[in-house]
Amino acid sequence: MVALPWWATDTFTLIASYINAEVLAAQTVIRNFTLLTFMVPVGISIATTIMIGNNIGAMRTDVAKFYAKIGGGITFTWAIFIVIVLNIFTKPIISLFNSHDSVTDIVVANFYIVSIYILFDVLQGITMGPIRGLGMQFKAAMVTLVGYWCIGIPLSCYLVFYKNMGFTGLWIGPAAAISFNFLVYCIIVKATDWDAVAQKAKERQLFEEAKQKELDDDRFLVGKTEHE
Repeated sequence: MVALPWWATDTFTLIASYINAEVLAAQTVIRNFTLLTFMVPVGISIATTIMIGNNIGAMRTDVAKFYAKIGGGITFTWAIFIVIVLNIFTKPIISLFNSHDSVTDIVVANFYIVSIYILFDVLQGITMGPIRGLGMQFKAAMVTLVGYWCIGIPLSCYLVFYKNMGFTGLWIGPAAAISFNFLVYCIIVKATDWDAVAQKAKERQLFEEAKQKELDDDRFLVGKTEHE
């Protein structure tokens, strides 16, 4: 779930290297942008995961949903804020990573596409917490696999190598992939029966406790027999 998008990002950078050095430099600048903007929702999603998981285990699904909404609200606010800030101060921020006008022009000209990617990349934080807290990591990993490796990367390759769309085509792929991922993540969270998940977690906990008690009893009997 974590490695798949990282590998995909490296693949997009590899694709950029086949265009020209300026596009590769612009790709590096944007990658730094996306890494920085994603750090806040990562922290929020981890905190949300813990709170949701704890309350699911305690059979308090209403409280778990409350924390999911709180985490989602904070993440949504951050997403809108950071996209507005980046669009207002695009050039000054780019100048922190790059001093070449040609690279700056490429990033600025395509920043509307990058903004779409950043928006949905940050909004993933709304769903990542609940997905992990509900134990839906495998489903999310499959969605990520389809989004990046079946939609995003092939689309970027087609637009870059067959349509000669350069940096624009390169970033249409990840923007499409991340939008797809976010929408399907939302469907997964919405369609999940939180009470059923909590019940399964409770049953699993009782099973583990019974299994541990059985092991403890066996050890006690073995120890008692050896003592006699």
